Amino acid sequence: MRSDQLSRILSERRAVAASLSVLDRTPDIEAVVNVADEGADMTGVGDSTMALKRARDKAAAKTLGGTVYVPDGDLRVTEEIVWEPNVNLIGSGRWTSRIRGDFTGSTKGVIAFTGSSFDNALTLRGLEVRAKAGLGYAVILGDATNVFAHNELSDLRLTFGDTACAFLQNTVSNLFSHVLAQDSSGHGFLIQEATGATNNDNLFIRCRAVGSDTGGVLIEDAVHQIFVECTFEGNGDVSGATYGIKSLNSNGVKLYYCWIESYNSATDGQREGVIFDGVLDAQTPTNGVVEGCTFRRQGRYAIWLTGSAEQVVVRDNSLGSVPFSGSTNVKIDSGCENNWFLVNTDNFDDPAGWDDAGTRTTIVFPSFRTYQRTPGARRVQPVITLVAGPPDRYDIDAFADSRIRAGTRLAVGEAQIFVNETTDPKTVKIRIYDNLERITTAHVFGIVRLVGTLSHSNAGNFDVEEKVFHFRHRIQGTSSIDVGTTAAYVSTATGQANESLALTVANWAQQGATQTGDATLHYVEFETTLNSGGRTSPIMGLYVRYELYHGN
Repeated sequence: MRSDQLSRILSERRAVAASLSVLDRTPDIEAVVNVADEGADMTGVGDSTMALKRARDKAAAKTLGGTVYVPDGDLRVTEEIVWEPNVNLIGSGRWTSRIRGDFTGSTKGVIAFTGSSFDNALTLRGLEVRAKAGLGYAVILGDATNVFAHNELSDLRLTFGDTACAFLQNTVSNLFSHVLAQDSSGHGFLIQEATGATNNDNLFIRCRAVGSDTGGVLIEDAVHQIFVECTFEGNGDVSGATYGIKSLNSNGVKLYYCWIESYNSATDGQREGVIFDGVLDAQTPTNGVVEGCTFRRQGRYAIWLTGSAEQVVVRDNSLGSVPFSGSTNVKIDSGCENNWFLVNTDNFDDPAGWDDAGTRTTIVFPSFRTYQRTPGARRVQPVITLVAGPPDRYDIDAFADSRIRAGTRLAVGEAQIFVNETTDPKTVKIRIYDNLERITTAHVFGIVRLVGTLSHSNAGNFDVEEKVFHFRHRIQGTSSIDVGTTAAYVSTATGQANESLALTVANWAQQGATQTGDATLHYVEFETTLNSGGRTSPIMGLYVRYELYHGN
């Protein structure tokens, strides 16, 4: 990722960025306490609980606090170690220095940063912290009355834990960098506030949540959790709904350039890549972002919006390969409104095939171009709104303008409606708004060009069919009347004489107008169907181009 992209992301959370200057602290050598010097058995056989506590207390007694150093080896503890707020904890590497909890307790962690406020106090680096069956967590950060804030956790491996590898329950503006959370019976990262506490403004850079049974990351009732170049893969088991990362009743969960992949099948493993479920409260929408991410082999949905999630922006992502058989790229449940998807042919492949239960989802195609010849008009990006069917309908807002002389082109636009479509036959509606404003009587003349494409496994391998239609749209006040359509010509190009791709158009709207203030929004609408004629393994695409001209 380019440095300017990272700078842009960091700038969204100035509080986090401002805290980074205090995080890169090189410990004073005089203030470092080696746990081995306090009697720790680094073979992992003996009980090193008291040695670690002595090292902690000796470092805490330093005038400005100190650092506990864990050398290479396996340090075994038999009770929860509650840490001190002015003591760093570092090892020689996450694969070589290990603190291992050899005890049980569903609410306990191997290391607990609780009981005191940890604010600008801590560096935790270069360690593996390992829980065991029957132990709740590897690490616990914060509690109901004590905040864990402005600290750095880097180059860590957090493993196992019945509930989570890492439990964040009262955390603010911390930096997590290169932290691996792996193989929990629950979650890799559980970001779930304690009563009366909060989780705000944490930044995760190049972290990984891998192989946990319930999900990689659960974020509940939290605000502004940002993930940059993180990985969520291989999470979930056969027990039920699982996911890579889930935002539950939270605000501002943002994913940039992340990798989300399942290792398993449609019924065994990470069934959803990213879930946005609900809003923080009635006044605070979801405000999620998924940008530049790569999705691979999701068991059910790559992205799922549910629980009235709203104001989620999805842009510039790559599916790369189709999900497992029977799954859907994107599912949007009823009640999830005002969400934006910037899509192209590499972004979830086929927006027309989304499971979009009656909601209005705004889609902007970066390949969709429009031009206006109005004096002083800007070149604008048109908006396409997907209205779920059946059949699905694409509302194209042409951004035309009536205040020009007769015979001048209002707008021209083009878009690829779908690609890689395997439903056969496939029917969609297309509605084109001409957006004439403050006008008494006028004519709009239009040209619509449709191109259908087909590839398949039979002889010939491909077919292309094109149809062009002319129409006249008479505008009068707040009504739209006299909508006429004529097939001016039909031209067909085929890969072989016996190819049979059928592109048909039907159900033209005879009138359409809605009055909004002083703007009368008129449209033409038609239904188009692609039918492969029974070809084997058909893959179809539909391209549309329109031109609008002002009449009298």
